Amino acid sequence: MSISKKIVTIFENLPSGGAKELYKYNFEFIKHRTKIVKITELVHKPKNIFEYLYTCIFILPILHKRISVKIIKNTSVLLAYHSWLTKSPYILRYSSIPKIYMCQEVMREYYDHLHIANQNMRERIINIIRTPIKIIDRNNLKSENLTVVANSYFSKKIIDKSYKVDSYVIYPGVNTKLFKINNKIKKINQVISVGAINKLKGYEFLIRAVSTIDEKSRPRFVIVGNGGDKKYISHLKSLAKVLKVKINILVNISQDDLILNYNRSQLFIYAPINEPFGIVVEEAMSIGLPLVVYKSGGGYVEILNSKNGVIIDNLNDLYWGNQINKLLKNAKKIKSYSDYNQMYVQKNYDQQNMNTNIWSLINSL
Repeated sequence: MSISKKIVTIFENLPSGGAKELYKYNFEFIKHRTKIVKITELVHKPKNIFEYLYTCIFILPILHKRISVKIIKNTSVLLAYHSWLTKSPYILRYSSIPKIYMCQEVMREYYDHLHIANQNMRERIINIIRTPIKIIDRNNLKSENLTVVANSYFSKKIIDKSYKVDSYVIYPGVNTKLFKINNKIKKINQVISVGAINKLKGYEFLIRAVSTIDEKSRPRFVIVGNGGDKKYISHLKSLAKVLKVKINILVNISQDDLILNYNRSQLFIYAPINEPFGIVVEEAMSIGLPLVVYKSGGGYVEILNSKNGVIIDNLNDLYWGNQINKLLKNAKKIKSYSDYNQMYVQKNYDQQNMNTNIWSLINSL
């Protein structure tokens, strides 16, 4: 069948964040090339964990079976993204047509040993109660005609091991026409890190690293992210206050405000734990920010080289502070990294590259 005559069903029930933005890029690209049927899980948000479990175990299977019977059988390819409820959606299990699952990450609370090591007692208890969701997620991927897509080779290793599949790697891309330098916005003495506000992003370490810079020249540290409980955010602010780091934590801001804060900043600093990819690294480079990043932080390092910035192989806060400070004082080096990063992302990691690869995969089924 000609791809132009195919009907592509797209499923997603993603929370806000990087994966949602990638889905939007993909959707806009595909809808101009073939007919799309868009579906999601229209259920009320569970009020507590027990209602959540009931929804996932009893409501969603019925819903997805109905979707499969009424919609999926009349289409040619299913392109599925995460469900915030079950991670991999039930629709994969109930569909016999060729399927692509865009797996941004596994359920890290069960498969990532560093994630597990960072869980407190309350989180461990909740994850024990949620064990049926782990089983649902894994069983949904036991399906014929299924291609699982990972966002890096780092992610591929853990996806393949966790789910017993052989995933296909497509790197994410960004909208370089949107994420770009705005010369009208004045740079200030500020460094930025972006990502979900939780312990795995390394924010506490970055606060300590910034605190080692002489107070007279110490930059403001801006954190932009989605989520994050009030207690943890309060902890970060308290730590910054004790260490005399000027900090600004911005939660759930608009894309325009995110781009504004990228443009105001001098550097992008990033020290996550086992980050599956980290599209924010591409966003920062696209806006011309030099990087100071952790070499063992995750899959994003696969696409980097010494021309992108300072890539550090340790988590020594004094060393990081020294490297950040040295770079902030080297305007020539900052300009070199900035120019290279803009060109590098435009050439290799524009959303067009990602979309073309996904479209080729759809066409091959």
